[in-house]
This record gives sequence, C-alpha cells and structure tokens, in this order.
Amino acid sequence: KPIKIEIARDDDRPVERIDRRTLDRANGVSFTDNGLEIAIIAGGDLWVMDTELREPKRVTKTAEEERSALFAPDGQSLLFVSDAGGQTDIWKATRADSKKPWWLNNNFKLEKVTTHGAVKSHLSFSPDGSKMAYVSGRGNLVIADANGKNPKTFIESWNAPGYDWSPDGKWMVYSLYDNDFNSDIWIKPLDGSRQPFNLSRHPYNERDPVWSPDGKVIAFVGAREEKDNVDIHLVDLRAEDHARNARD
Repeated sequence: KPIKIEIARDDDRPVERIDRRTLDRANGVSFTDNGLEIAIIAGGDLWVMDTELREPKRVTKTAEEERSALFAPDGQSLLFVSDAGGQTDIWKATRADSKKPWWLNNNFKLEKVTTHGAVKSHLSFSPDGSKMAYVSGRGNLVIADANGKNPKTFIESWNAPGYDWSPDGKWMVYSLYDNDFNSDIWIKPLDGSRQPFNLSRHPYNERDPVWSPDGKVIAFVGAREEKDNVDIHLVDLRAEDHARNARD
C-alpha cells in the first residue's frame, strides 16, 4: 500500500500573502485641503497616502482603469472616474473608519455617482462642496449636486472646455471653441439669469481661465500681437479695478 512521504527543503519559502507591486509613475494627483494626504492614480488603480511617511494604500483593485482622482473640499470623500464593469462612470470612495486618516484605513466603500456611461473627465467641486462639475462625452459641461443627482448640461460643446468656478460658486468661467475653431473666454451664471458673456473677443485662441481667490480678476492664456506669442492676460471684473497697463 502506497505511503505518503513528507519531503521538505531548508530553502523552501512560505507563500507570501502580501500583494507586492512596483510602480514607478503616477498621475491624476489630488491633495486634501490641509495638504497632509494625497490621492493618486498608479498602475490604473486609485491609491491614497500621507505626504510625510508616504505609505500608499490601494483604494481600488479593478481590472479596468481609474483616473481623475479628486478629494471633496471637506476631505470626507474621494471622486474618481472608472471603467469598472465596462462602463465609464464617476465613483465615490469613502473610508470604512472616518475617524482615521485615509492612509490608515484598510477598507473603503465604493459607490457609483453616475450611471449613464458617457465618457467623463475634468471633475471639480464648487467652492462650498455642494455642487460638482464634469465634462461628459466630447465636451458638454455638466453641473450636478455633489452626490451626482440632478445633473444638468450647463454648456454644450464638441470640445472639452477649460473652466473654473467663481469663489462664491455662482458663476463659471470657461473657454469654448466656436464653429470656426476659435476659442474665447466666457462667463455665465449658474442660475441662468444672464446670457453668456464673451470676455476675450479675439481672433486668436484663449484658454485655461482661472478666477482669482477674491473674485475680482479672471486670468487666461492667449496671444495678442503675434499668434505664437502667448501670454497670461488679466480681466478686471469691476470698473473701479481697471487701472492696469495696456499689455495686461
């Protein structure tokens, strides 16, 4: 009758239960408001870590790609875009233990914020965190509640606009291409009380608009005298502040 013989070697190694990965690059970076924690996309997954010890903790483990990490202003949730399940949607991650920092949590709750599957990018929160905005499809700018409910198309476009919230969250500044492939800088109130207003009105392209923290100035990148001579331009939004030189 056969007898089982146990054979062992001194150099046999036990099976490691730690998943080890070596990643040499990351993108889609977002910091918490206090600057102590950071979210990154590396190896197609979402990770969080602290900015001192720099010990990363993986939030997602999907076969699909994640991107566009974004902390909520209060740091309690984390938005990202994922192709999980074969459909592109915005997801939200929260900590299993909200009393611990993100990087000290081992488990995270993941839930879908959108369900319609169109390509999404350029996520942002309003300054008070009550609203979110994102680019859907080829270039439509959508504004919704922070939980993704009540989405409304704010701008229709065939090309993704650059945009920024006003500090009070009541206006949006954005760059938009027309049918002649010229990009201008526009402002528009979120409540639709006024028609969009063209701030730049120039035959050369302008892009990357940013609102100043005090809400008095909008800056953008564009050319003026020469098409290839690109500068940063400033627009004063109040008449009493308009005391700059001609180049500005």
